[in-house]
Amino acid sequence: MEEFVPSQGQYNITSNQKSALEEQLRNQLVINKNSKKGIVHKTIIDGEEYYMKNGGNKANPVWYLKNKGLKKEEIARREAAMNYADPTSEEVRKTRKFNNRKNVDPKFANEAYMLNIKTYEEHSTAAQSGIKLPEGIGTDDIENVSLRVDGEFDVDNVKAAKDNFEDFSKRNGNPWHAFHNNKTDELQIVNQQEWHQKGNGEFVDLFEDGVTLNKYEVTQWKNAVRTGKLGKFPLRKAAYLLKELNRNPGMKILKGTALAGIPALLDVVEAKDGFTELANEELTAREKALAGLKAYAATAGIATLTPAAPVAGPTSIATGLLYSGIEMMDAHKIKKRNELMMSLGLEMLPNGEIRDRQYNPVNVNLETGEVIPHQLGQGHVKKLTRRGSR
Repeated sequence: MEEFVPSQGQYNITSNQKSALEEQLRNQLVINKNSKKGIVHKTIIDGEEYYMKNGGNKANPVWYLKNKGLKKEEIARREAAMNYADPTSEEVRKTRKFNNRKNVDPKFANEAYMLNIKTYEEHSTAAQSGIKLPEGIGTDDIENVSLRVDGEFDVDNVKAAKDNFEDFSKRNGNPWHAFHNNKTDELQIVNQQEWHQKGNGEFVDLFEDGVTLNKYEVTQWKNAVRTGKLGKFPLRKAAYLLKELNRNPGMKILKGTALAGIPALLDVVEAKDGFTELANEELTAREKALAGLKAYAATAGIATLTPAAPVAGPTSIATGLLYSGIEMMDAHKIKKRNELMMSLGLEMLPNGEIRDRQYNPVNVNLETGEVIPHQLGQGHVKKLTRRGSR
């Protein structure tokens, strides 16, 4: 095998030699425990600069020579995708800094830094995904960004799972929206149609809607849609991810060999009654939500029609729509109530009593957005934001 020797801190080769040099550099990286420190990898190929890039992760590295010029273009596209709801939110985002760099959570960043823990900013919905966010939230606003630990401290490999699923979806145009749930620190998937119906994600219940996938389930799902075999992938999650395709036969014919197994998967889930069980589960959830809305309407004194800004209560599973025209209520009050209930994981019983996920009673101030524990000492007061509590 040809051995390449760097000159003045770089390699100079032709495009025909690129594969051979990549193999040599990969061997050096293996010996160096996949660290580029101390390894010359700057390369000039036919006059253009390249560098070694890890397209995988530390556990499963995929090293290759990447064109630096294309990297600059990628950075420019990413910067162009960053937008803000208004000048005020942009100012808030850019004034939060750590080590003179923009940082959504400087306090946490400092604590992690002192402990030598790597962190990174995770956009809940990827900035370049093209997914429309709720009104009043830009792709780089603090409501769409969280700070997470990285490397070996990301014990559940959430970053790898999210990146893997997003790349898979983007390449194949699948009807799924992946985002990081910063309340549960999980990868959450919501069908695109449901995402749009729920105010472009504004009324998505972070604790109930969609499905969550770990790194292994992402790999299992990719194999399932390729082969048509469900394997160990959970039936209920498969039924949810396929339900929009099942409702629309025209979508069963999908482009790309990576999706060749979807028609067979639809038959498998149908044969196992996966769609029927999911429909019954969703029907029960909608009936429960409607009962809560009725109770809220009664306790808030808005049981009569408000012509100025009507909004319908969720009732119909047959149409797959979030809202139907059976009951009309005050839009502002319902919106505020939904934000509180959905983002904080609360439930309103038919008698109007509000309970948390542990079924403890709580008091909610609908004017200030504060959730006050039932007893003193149970926890701190949570302040409502557009995407949850802080």
